[in-house]
Amino acid sequence: MKQLEKPAIIAVVLYLVALVISRVGSIISFNLSSAGWSGTQIALLYVPVVIVSLGVNIAIAVWLYRVAKRERTTPWVWAMFGFIFSVSGAILFFAIRIYEMMKLKEITEQKDGQISS
Repeated sequence: MKQLEKPAIIAVVLYLVALVISRVGSIISFNLSSAGWSGTQIALLYVPVVIVSLGVNIAIAVWLYRVAKRERTTPWVWAMFGFIFSVSGAILFFAIRIYEMMKLKEITEQKDGQISS
């Protein structure tokens, strides 16, 4: 289970960082508009952010595709989740994988208990 815990924790941290950055961006754009910047100037500041976000979404989609293919699940579905929902899609993937592994472990322990009885 440790193989899935580390990427899941990284995904949660990245998600929280993204939330903080979006809040800070809102505050900065509000302050810039109060300082007399036009909407076009403020929008141009967001172009690099959009490009980086798109790159991150593509990277997460490729990463989830490869992991899902290795885990023998539906890779294209998870790639779409990764592209559309970004870090949230990765969190969902790993949460489901951890749940499945815990369920499998529980079933195995029940079978072992029945065999030894």
